[in-house]
Amino acid sequence: MNEIKSYDKIASEFITQIFSKEYECSAIIKPWSKSNLLERMENERPGENYRNRLMEALKIKRTETLDSLLDLSKDFEYKNSMFIKGTELIDINQFSVIKTEIDSILKYGSDKEIDQYFSKCPIGVYFISKPVFDKEYKTAVIDIQLAFLHLRSGPWIFELNNGIWESTEQL
Repeated sequence: MNEIKSYDKIASEFITQIFSKEYECSAIIKPWSKSNLLERMENERPGENYRNRLMEALKIKRTETLDSLLDLSKDFEYKNSMFIKGTELIDINQFSVIKTEIDSILKYGSDKEIDQYFSKCPIGVYFISKPVFDKEYKTAVIDIQLAFLHLRSGPWIFELNNGIWESTEQL
C-alpha cells in the first residue's frame, strides 16, 4: 500500500474513532483544501514556532521529514461517514452564513429566537485540521477548536495505545 493510501486509511479511522467518543458536534467545518496543520497554525498564530513543537511531538529531527509527513495530509478529504450520524460537514462559506445569522439573532433576537436557533445546534460547531502522524502512525496531532469561542487552545496530541487513540496533551 502506498504512503498516501496508508495515510488516508489511518486518518479516516483516527477521525472516526476520536469523534465517536470525545467530540459531539452538530457541524464540522472542513479544512481548506491543500492545506495542512502547520500552515493553519502559522497563519493563525504567526509568533509561535509550531514547526519545532510539531517536530518534538512527532519525535523527528529533520524538517524535511516533517514536510513529507505534512504533505501526506494535503489531499485528505473529510467525509460525513467519519462522524456521528447527524453531524453536518460544512465549508467555511457555510460557516460564515451561520456566523452572520447567529450574530444577528444574538444582537436583535428575543430569548425565544435565541433558544430556537441554538436548539438546532446544541452541541457545537468545530473547526478541524487535517491530522499529521509520525512515521509509524502511533502519534497524531490535530487541531480541533469550538467555532464560537474567542479563546484558542493549541492542537491536541494523540497516542495510539492498544488500537485506541487517546489524547495526551496539547501542543
